[in-house]
Amino acid sequence: MRRLASILAAMVIAASLCGELTAENSDTALPLDGQAYEGHMVVAHTGAEIREHIAFEDGELRSEAFQGFGFADGPYSAFSRNGEIRFQSFGDTAALGYVTWTGTIMGDTLTATVASRDPGEPEVRYIVSAKRVLKGQQRHSIPLPTVTVGSRT
Repeated sequence: MRRLASILAAMVIAASLCGELTAENSDTALPLDGQAYEGHMVVAHTGAEIREHIAFEDGELRSEAFQGFGFADGPYSAFSRNGEIRFQSFGDTAALGYVTWTGTIMGDTLTATVASRDPGEPEVRYIVSAKRVLKGQQRHSIPLPTVTVGSRT
């Protein structure tokens, strides 16, 4: 029951975000496919940092950090408003729980809040900060701290 409530809450937030983004006349649907970002994710309650590579491909958001936790890619939606791109993504599995992304892209900088929850566990929040990786640019060439973390908490 708690899981259903969490999923419904995430859907309400996503729906309100989409409504906010499409209410004005300057909104434009914008696919991010082909873009990639390199940065790090901070576990909100511990401060632990995890190196992150985010890619948008075939209508899905791929997070290398969450792939390491066992999650598959998740569908994303994105809209542009006043020079800012807002995106969201949601993934759910029976065994692993859910992961939701809500973020913005301004210029070459991606920032996002991510929430995930394992079945029977409290929700974990992450703050993501990343820079765009251009085609041909060596991955992990952006100097960021790296912390090895064995779990999402």
